[in-house]
Amino acid sequence: MDKTFYIPSRTEDLEHEDKMPQGSLVATLVSMDLMDQKQLKDEVKSVSSKLYEEGLQNAANHFDSLYSFVKQIQLFKETLPFLADTVTNWLSKANTLLDQVRTGNKDAPDYKSDLQASYNAVKIFGWVLCKTITHSERAKGKETSLVKSKKADKEKKVDVAMDKVLKALVQSLSADVEQDDVYMGLLLGLAAQLLENPENLRSAGRAVAHTKEGIFELILVLAKNYHKEGAANPVMDTVVEQVVRHEHVPKYAAQLAKTASKEAWGAVLVDQLITSSVEQSQKELGDTSASKNIGAFLSELSESLPGAIVRNLTVLHGTLQSESPAIRKAALNGFATVIRAADTEPSKKNELLELLCERMLDVSPWVRISVLNNVRSLSAEGILPTTAQVPLLTGAVGRLKDKNSFVRHAAMSCLASMIVSNPFGDILILAPFLNYYNEKLAELCKEHDCSAVDAELDLLRPEADLSEVQLRLRYYRAAVQYIQTLQQAVPSIVVILSSKAASDVTEAIKLLTTWIRFKVEAAVDSILKICVQVYSRESAIKTCVVEAFLDIVSGPGVVTGAETDAEVAARITNQMLRVMAKASEGELSALTEILACTGSEFCEQVVDASWNIAESSGVKAEAQCAMQLFAMLCVSCPEVAYHKLPELVSWGLAVKGSEPVFATHVCNALTAASTAPGFKHLPPTHPVFTELCTLLTGRSSSIAGWVPMARSAISALYSLTNGAQQILEKLVEKLHARYLKCLGDFEKEEQPAETKEASLKETRHVLSRMIFILGESSLRQLMQAERRYKEALNAIHGAKKPKEGNKEAIEEELGMESKGAKENEIEDRFKSDERYILSNDALWGRHKGLVISACLKGDVVYADPWLKSCAVLCLTMYMCVTEEFAKAYVQYLFSILKAAKEQNIRINIIVAIGDLMTRWPNTMEPWTVAFFTTLSDTDQNVRSTAFLVASHLILNDMLKARQFVHVLLAGLVDPSEVIRGRATLFLKEYSSRGRVYQALPDTLSALSRDQHLPPDGLRTVIKMMLEFIDKEKQTEDLVGRLCLKFTQTTDDALDPECNLRHARHIAECLSMLEMKQASERAVKKLVSDACFRCYLPYLGDRVVVEFLKEIVAKVRKVVPGTKERPEVKALIDEWEKRLDESYVKHSGGQVVEARARLHTTKRKTKKEKESEAGSGD
Repeated sequence: MDKTFYIPSRTEDLEHEDKMPQGSLVATLVSMDLMDQKQLKDEVKSVSSKLYEEGLQNAANHFDSLYSFVKQIQLFKETLPFLADTVTNWLSKANTLLDQVRTGNKDAPDYKSDLQASYNAVKIFGWVLCKTITHSERAKGKETSLVKSKKADKEKKVDVAMDKVLKALVQSLSADVEQDDVYMGLLLGLAAQLLENPENLRSAGRAVAHTKEGIFELILVLAKNYHKEGAANPVMDTVVEQVVRHEHVPKYAAQLAKTASKEAWGAVLVDQLITSSVEQSQKELGDTSASKNIGAFLSELSESLPGAIVRNLTVLHGTLQSESPAIRKAALNGFATVIRAADTEPSKKNELLELLCERMLDVSPWVRISVLNNVRSLSAEGILPTTAQVPLLTGAVGRLKDKNSFVRHAAMSCLASMIVSNPFGDILILAPFLNYYNEKLAELCKEHDCSAVDAELDLLRPEADLSEVQLRLRYYRAAVQYIQTLQQAVPSIVVILSSKAASDVTEAIKLLTTWIRFKVEAAVDSILKICVQVYSRESAIKTCVVEAFLDIVSGPGVVTGAETDAEVAARITNQMLRVMAKASEGELSALTEILACTGSEFCEQVVDASWNIAESSGVKAEAQCAMQLFAMLCVSCPEVAYHKLPELVSWGLAVKGSEPVFATHVCNALTAASTAPGFKHLPPTHPVFTELCTLLTGRSSSIAGWVPMARSAISALYSLTNGAQQILEKLVEKLHARYLKCLGDFEKEEQPAETKEASLKETRHVLSRMIFILGESSLRQLMQAERRYKEALNAIHGAKKPKEGNKEAIEEELGMESKGAKENEIEDRFKSDERYILSNDALWGRHKGLVISACLKGDVVYADPWLKSCAVLCLTMYMCVTEEFAKAYVQYLFSILKAAKEQNIRINIIVAIGDLMTRWPNTMEPWTVAFFTTLSDTDQNVRSTAFLVASHLILNDMLKARQFVHVLLAGLVDPSEVIRGRATLFLKEYSSRGRVYQALPDTLSALSRDQHLPPDGLRTVIKMMLEFIDKEKQTEDLVGRLCLKFTQTTDDALDPECNLRHARHIAECLSMLEMKQASERAVKKLVSDACFRCYLPYLGDRVVVEFLKEIVAKVRKVVPGTKERPEVKALIDEWEKRLDESYVKHSGGQVVEARARLHTTKRKTKKEKESEAGSGD
């Protein structure tokens, strides 16, 4: 046949001869009537039988029928697989026929016509098959998930046919004849369509796996046919287009590249694929999904073909400048894969590691996270060279201060991995490394007669040019720099411990614990900072602290496997003693809490070891610390202290009682013993009370050491017996008698000065002890009464209900003996016990006058600071006992606070005021203002204590002092670092209750007139407060409330300049609010007429207008990733125009000042106006 089949651009063109090339095969369309699936199947069979009878090379003779199948292919539904299989068989046999003709006798007369006819048949069948598969893929895409589940078997049949289809299509391209570019384009389009459907690529079954392999083979054959040296391959461009459009394709495109790399010419195709991807990424700048897909492809490719990444490093370097984070992330992942490759040159690895180090500062947090994760994995795999350790460590340390919490987590994880796999050993103490380095460097300088600087510069040369000594020196220098970097990083990690995010704190604790295991000195010093986190309200943090503590004191770095239980306990105890040696009182309390959380099993393991050290150690400090640890452990296992009660008395108190610190810890252990199961209160005649009384009355070198011991001794006294009052009666009377005797000796006129001075000293000494015991025991007596009160209430509520009919049930029913009546009776008894404590019949009431005299009198006997301190402390304790006593002496207490010069007296009173405000809020409420004046005390320690007490009262709702919040927030700019820290903690806690935005306007007004703030103090405070305002509703509310503040004058009502300054501060605060185009409601509120009238009087001031115009710039700026909002832009443009007009109209200092004065005049009271009128007359 003369005519040739040309594949049309549109199927309909085959019906028009004028739209096809000359000599082209065209169709005379014969309409196909609507038939059912059986009739369609029969029609296909009919055409097939004719083709086999006449020969497949004569396909052109039946072109009209084949064309009609394509034209009306939508009629084929259930029979579509049959049509596909049939056409596939035709194409396979046509391929075989073409191959036979091609390999036959080329000199035969019909060779060219047969070859042309066979090739025509291949193209016709290939075209029909492509159209059939295209329709099949479209039909699949339209199916819903419900229909898809019912057609699973039919889809499987199509997939089986797809395997044959792809094989036939590949064969049609493998013939050694000149290929038609249009036909190859048709197959390329089909391959692209097959890539679009993820079901064709997933390895969910054998048939699907063969389908994926067939698609890959088709694409590679097409790529081979299109391949021309130095020219772009359209097949690779098509694959990249599918990568860009579909998120499932990147993974399979990487698999395709790996398959191509196995061919001799495949490397060129892979390189073109990478180049095309990079070029496409530069075009798709605004399409985040496209960039994400390209990034995923490059990441997958780097995993499967690291060699390809190495070949294309120059191309990939350019992607680091891409605006898409996904592209940059993928390139860096590729670089990490290249670094892992065993055949990568060291110089190339170093170059790529430098790039990773630089990209730790990438603008995208996700890129920074990816880099840190790559460094972590490279470190864990032991791939990082020694020379790269310090730069990468420094980069990771810098990310500890990152604003993004995920980046901080990645940095901490990276740092933990780096130290675990570090090349410098398990003990990273700086001194040995530094000493060795300095020693060897000095020897090298002496040997080569050069300076230390020149010797160190020589170490920078390539490794091959260095001697063995220089290589060792370079290693030790890297170790020194590494350890120094670790030391410098610890403060940043400690800062994270105060984060409000629980995940930040737990990650920081885990990192510090890891560093402590390697003996990093700064990290070891931070153990106690970890321990105090046990007081966190977050259970995750508390659990993490306990686990970290156990790891520190009993982990791999402390205990080895080849030790006995006793040796293990001794090691753990010694490690705990080292931790306790530097602990403050608050940190020791945290350690006690941790030990209580560890459980009795751990405590029982080391309690005996701590007792043995306390008993046998000849070092006084070590013995005291060991006894303190013993007392702490006894809180969790009190039965140990109970069993050792005789030894605690006979040895701990009788022998070691002369040491106040040791005796204090023994008393704490005795108190713990009282909580042991089965403990019964001891009789007052027990030897332990004799020893306790000896401690309280015996001589001590210093009252400062005696006070904590006395407090612990009194606590033990009340814990061990019910007859504490009887014992104290005798004790106090004994001390009182000694006091009177010493006072009488002092008042004797004729005696030497030295004797008189000794008598005065003894008088003060005895009186101080007596008064302190009275105060401390009065609180213990009150606590004992409260304990009896609670026990009685619990007995009532826990009692069984009496049986009906008996006397108790009848009385309860009549209300004679109801629970309410019993509760009232118990409460009355408690009130009576409370009043009794300070009555004249009780020990404490009989000596009230002496305590008050010691507080208020200033004669020579009471002039001792310690005596005065004990007396004031006793007075505050008495005030906690009864409200009547508190009312009577609260004014005296504040007078003492104001007049006292001693720091410790003022601190004790401030702490006591906090307790009194909690216990007697109505009595103390009038004195709130006087209390808050202590926040401006000149002494830093007093001021710090006042901050602590005030913040505790406000945060626990014990004090409704919203008008005083600004005083606490002023601490954010206090010169003292301790106070700034406490003020910051208060702000965080206050914000967690949602109160910051409510307090901000009043705080602004109050601090605006505070003359003691530093120049930028107000801005700093407001900025820190605004960090906790992140809801649009709060911002909108703040705008209205701040604008209203423009109309309110300050306390300096007659000072227009003060009002103007106040207005400037309000405008500055408004400019600091987080307003953008998305904050539509806040913007509408700001530009509303109601708000505009508020700040209109101040629009003649340039400073106010400039602050307001900062808001204009903020709102106009379009945040990346959001759309511009024309309605908001129009509002802000109109508002700016009104601002400019108002400024031009009212500009000039006189106008602004006059308007400020007008506001002041409006706020004057009627009485002030009458007064002015009277003076005028």
